[in-house]
Amino acid sequence: MNRNKMRRIVTLILWVILVVLTLVKGWWYPLAALFLLHLAEVFLVGIKTGKENATGPVKAVILTLIFGVTWWGPLRRQKDEL
Repeated sequence: MNRNKMRRIVTLILWVILVVLTLVKGWWYPLAALFLLHLAEVFLVGIKTGKENATGPVKAVILTLIFGVTWWGPLRRQKDEL
């Protein structure tokens, strides 16, 4: 399994853990922090990176909200290497 796929899996696991903590313990702060971090990434990097890599804006927003830097980071590194 490649490194990028592992990072995305870890990100999904983090989301699940934070949702469970929110539902069971009422600890919504970490979930809110992760969401706000990814939301900031959408506007600062995600949409622009999506456009540069022929990804539609809706798909770029969804992927950035879910995966954050684990989605757009490899795309930017790949572009920089060319």
